[in-house]
Amino acid sequence: MRDSYLRGLLITTAGVLVLCPDALLIKMTGAMGPMESAFLRSVFMAMSWALMVRIKTGSFWFSLRSISRIGLLAGLLQGIDRLAFVTAVQTTTVANTLTIFAAVPAFAAVFAWFVLGERCGLVKSLAIAASLAGVIIICGSDLSATGLFGNSMAVISAVLYGVYIVCLRFSTKDEVLESLFLSAVFSAVMAFPFVDFTAGVAPMDLAIIAFQGLVLLPIGF
Repeated sequence: MRDSYLRGLLITTAGVLVLCPDALLIKMTGAMGPMESAFLRSVFMAMSWALMVRIKTGSFWFSLRSISRIGLLAGLLQGIDRLAFVTAVQTTTVANTLTIFAAVPAFAAVFAWFVLGERCGLVKSLAIAASLAGVIIICGSDLSATGLFGNSMAVISAVLYGVYIVCLRFSTKDEVLESLFLSAVFSAVMAFPFVDFTAGVAPMDLAIIAFQGLVLLPIGF
């Protein structure tokens, strides 16, 4: 049990380290609108995760057909979360977005308590309270229309990701990759009506987004 816990901790730490540059890279492509950026990221991610599902299961379409309702819900929540996260990064500071997003474990723990009955001890409860207090302080520190909107998007992203984690924990099947593929499809479909590429896409921006969608995000997640 101890070895399993340590392995999970190391994998989580590695994933976080890989994902660290993501918000900065989104900011670097700030000339592109959030919906355009989210759409292209989602398309590239869908391609990468489709390949991963195929390698993992040997049958891409069978895996998708057999996904559970919890897996579908997880994919939808993660798809909305992607749109909220990209919008947050492009409308508030990277520091605000990532500090608020760091409260994901707190939100997940609260939802896990209600849904799964997983109770937290005193130390974890105090940490959750401190995290949520920090979110409130950050959101209240910038009451301008743009800042409030961006911070709100970051809160929505953190809440949705917390629920997403609980959904995967609640599921009795190993369908993480399938739900991630569907999340990319959902976010691309939801962003598509709002995209406008009439001004074109800078080659460097496209290269950055392709790197995010094909390499950084799939490995990190």
